[in-house]
Amino acid sequence: MNLKIGSALYNINVKSQFKKDSMALLRKVVKILGLSKGTYDIRYNQAGIACSGDAILHSNTFYVLFNLDSFPWVLVRTCKGRKDYTGGVNRQFMFSDLKTKGAEGLACFIKKILDSCEILGGVGGNKVGDRKRFVEPDIDDSFEQS
Repeated sequence: MNLKIGSALYNINVKSQFKKDSMALLRKVVKILGLSKGTYDIRYNQAGIACSGDAILHSNTFYVLFNLDSFPWVLVRTCKGRKDYTGGVNRQFMFSDLKTKGAEGLACFIKKILDSCEILGGVGGNKVGDRKRFVEPDIDDSFEQS
């Protein structure tokens, strides 16, 4: 996957490939996390010719967004449903980690953030998509895959 910042600027071929690769990556993350249908949305905001567009995974409990336009990281934050567009504290999963750890590393990073949250109320099962509400965690932003 090409993760070079600015590479999609006025380049429809790079933009098209980014859309294809980013959507495949997010579908793989969903599969790894075991999210149930109806608990998440994967979408791509195409935007204009001067940018890559945004790849988005928005679940009931977390929000992921990345592009090739300005920052070399994947934004990850908790949220309280798919109508919550501001969510919790922004966390960054660096593109360098994405290159070496792939979808598995990103899924692990998301799970680490969610597992660090204090869960309020009962939840069924142990899948990430089953979580209900969170209190924002106080965690170390550094990433270590266990």
